[in-house]
Amino acid sequence: MSTQPRPFNILDAKSRPITLRPETPDHNDFVNELYAITLRTTMPFDDLNLSPEEFIAIAASQVKAQKSHYAIHYPEAEYSILHRGDVAVGRLIVAPMDQAILLADIMILPEHKGWGTCTAVMRHYVNDGLASGRTIKLSVEKWNGAMDLYVREGFVVVGEASTHYFMEYRGPDAKAS
Repeated sequence: MSTQPRPFNILDAKSRPITLRPETPDHNDFVNELYAITLRTTMPFDDLNLSPEEFIAIAASQVKAQKSHYAIHYPEAEYSILHRGDVAVGRLIVAPMDQAILLADIMILPEHKGWGTCTAVMRHYVNDGLASGRTIKLSVEKWNGAMDLYVREGFVVVGEASTHYFMEYRGPDAKAS
């Protein structure tokens, strides 16, 4: 796991700075809780009657599986914690490659959504990709509400699996191919 994300200086929709800090083992609790919150808000877990501890354990196992998968398939992935000031507001995994930049995972705490954080981060990497001649890619679960944001920002569906859409940046006026 790369612990040195590329630095950037971006602002959210209210001109507040967003910074990246390398994800370290000290962030494990934050990452597991963020992942659990994201799972709970995007997947139908309510009927399982899991305790908070059981749910965090599921999330922790998913985080571990994700890291193992990315270590094999994207060994250069950069794991970062997104901060607004001293407050951790989300997590970002980016896999820079020769021909593409994969926005592998962007998670924002619910209370920090709607502030333009995800949009600002995506635009930063879109500009980076355009400047370097690389394609910007991401995948999104079919039921994830962020799909509207990605389409609005110029990403189009270029493929799909049973649970995910695969998307690439084509510009704000692009149509799916």
